[in-house]
Amino acid sequence: MKSYNRYLPSSPIIENDDFAIFAHENLKPIVEELLEKITIEKQRILQFFGFRDYNKIEINLFDRQEEYLNYARQFYDPPHYDKGNFANGAISHVYDPKNIETDTLKVNLMHEFSHICYSKIWRSLYDRIIWLDEGLAQNLSQEKHDLEENRELFKRWYNTRIVDEKRTIPDITFLSRHGTKYGEFVDGETHRYSGYEISYLLIRYLRDIQTDIKNLLYDVATIRELEQHIIKDCIAYYNKVFDIEKSPQFAEVRPSKSI
Repeated sequence: MKSYNRYLPSSPIIENDDFAIFAHENLKPIVEELLEKITIEKQRILQFFGFRDYNKIEINLFDRQEEYLNYARQFYDPPHYDKGNFANGAISHVYDPKNIETDTLKVNLMHEFSHICYSKIWRSLYDRIIWLDEGLAQNLSQEKHDLEENRELFKRWYNTRIVDEKRTIPDITFLSRHGTKYGEFVDGETHRYSGYEISYLLIRYLRDIQTDIKNLLYDVATIRELEQHIIKDCIAYYNKVFDIEKSPQFAEVRPSKSI
């Protein structure tokens, strides 16, 4: 294994059979609670993927963005806004030392753990289906919990973030792989959608129509067929749910355009 600089204390601040957390001392007041919560959440996510267990995972938590980026650069070229990854088999993330929230950290870490689980069932980390991966990570980490619990909030979010007249619905080709800003429609002039939000919505749609997502993950042929119509089906479904008559603007298909 390649040696690397963790930019953190060499011994974990806390650990159990599932995780070893490396962090600075300012995280000490909340690490017991954090470890307990992510251990419970790990089992829930493993159950979704159908895994019986997973090896112990190192978690690196940084209180400085530059420290985190220096760590990440040992494995890939991170964009300046990058705050979390699952490189080298570990989960790493930045937190705000002035506003340390256990639940926020739990969500961030489980987002990355979902990526780890997904990557184990896909043939290549760099060839995986990004919209499915990112959508699952957001749904399984429960980072949009408020939208799950409040239908009116979800309706407002859908109207303003997805189908507002200033926004554009992307073709699936724009969501096929990471780019400098996966979350944006980049054509040199406009930034009309968030790829992360569309990905979240697509997985929520599959849940809402009671798709067997667990089995779908292993069925590449069905995924590729689904990609031919899932975005328009998804928008039509929620437009009907929320009685929206006006059709939103859809992006032109430009498969040669990188995002």
